[in-house]
Amino acid sequence: MEVSAKIKDVTIVRKYPAFRDKFVNGCWRWIEGKRKDDFSEGLWRIHNNLYDLTDFIIKHPGGKYWLEVTQGTDITEAFESHHLSTKPEKLLPKYFVREAKYPRNYFLTYDENGFYRTLKKRVEEKLKSIDKSVTWKSRWVHDINLFVLFVSAIMANRTENKFLHKLWIVIAAQCFAWCAMFSHNFFHQADNWRMYTSNISLVSWRDYRVFHILSHHMYTNSFSDFETSTFEPYLKWIPTLERTWCYYLRLIAFIPLLILSFFHNFWRYRFQGYIWGNEKVFRWDDFLLFTLPLAQILFGKKMVTLSYLEEIYWGWASIAIPGSILYSIIFFNRGHHAPYITHQNDEIKSLDFGEYQLSTTIDRKEANYNIFTSLAYFGDQTLHHLFPTIDHAILPELRNILIKTCKEFDVDLHPETSMIRSTIDQYKQLLRTKIIRCS
Repeated sequence: MEVSAKIKDVTIVRKYPAFRDKFVNGCWRWIEGKRKDDFSEGLWRIHNNLYDLTDFIIKHPGGKYWLEVTQGTDITEAFESHHLSTKPEKLLPKYFVREAKYPRNYFLTYDENGFYRTLKKRVEEKLKSIDKSVTWKSRWVHDINLFVLFVSAIMANRTENKFLHKLWIVIAAQCFAWCAMFSHNFFHQADNWRMYTSNISLVSWRDYRVFHILSHHMYTNSFSDFETSTFEPYLKWIPTLERTWCYYLRLIAFIPLLILSFFHNFWRYRFQGYIWGNEKVFRWDDFLLFTLPLAQILFGKKMVTLSYLEEIYWGWASIAIPGSILYSIIFFNRGHHAPYITHQNDEIKSLDFGEYQLSTTIDRKEANYNIFTSLAYFGDQTLHHLFPTIDHAILPELRNILIKTCKEFDVDLHPETSMIRSTIDQYKQLLRTKIIRCS
């Protein structure tokens, strides 16, 4: 099989991803395309070697799902960014099969004395002296919000006072949005019960680990970034000369529809995978979304009738829809899209994984204010993309190391922006036609 050469407009990927332009798309199809493109021969590829990790799946400290879903793909980026210590690397020879026949599909590099590997060693050393108990902060923020979500949803259903009813709905909707955002910190980590709570807010942790972690985090703003491609041709973050009047009309019409319809995406992806994909069963956690209306029924004041169930449904929808709108607004303005941020087709200074990640992310001042804002508004984006498994409560302790290493390697670090500026810049990016050229 012949591997296509690097083409003019591709930055970090060797070939255009299979199935990227399919009308019916989803996380399952992204994985299928990756298996087709990665030349891993049904095994797990790390750098230029193939490994059979079948016997290690059940032993994997991070949980089985990571290895089950990535079988037959190149997991180099995930392996490098999710393991700070050298222990996992020392285990690999036990599962070695052979060297890969073809070059990697990705051009990202991990030189031992390069920027990312150097930063990773320094972070590993720093973590030894950091008090890990501070992670209680992120756990408490998540747990208190989950408690308030259920209490406010139940009270909204029980109260007879119209003003209090609306007040409880507003509180529940905000907590509904935060539930998805706070759980984000936890499904980056080893399997834990908090990651499942995202399903309550209609964000499947399984899908999120594919389209957000394995795709977006590893190949940010490239052709292989599923978060970037999933909304095309309506939203085109990748700069192109093809900005026709039809695109502008679609842009104006689609953004409000996207925000308003975001709450149904959970079941859309689930049913697509069931009908067209290889996931022919619904798993138990797919039904966690029913826990909120079920709690309203169990703690309600009325007998369960069809009319009461209809009332419960509309009460739940009045929480889920505005909550999903809040979540989607924050989700789409996290600090990845601006005219000065690297996207597919832009020239990049270095293919070092760490340097590339820094060129595609930017921090926002308000999101970095404290642990609550960091969890609620995707704070410390640069460090989070470099080391996604580290808890958000610890990331601020690593800022000085990042700044020092950037200066040492003469690596550009985007200055902090504001959340309002970031939102405006994202719309500018949707209209951008010029390519960033490296001086």
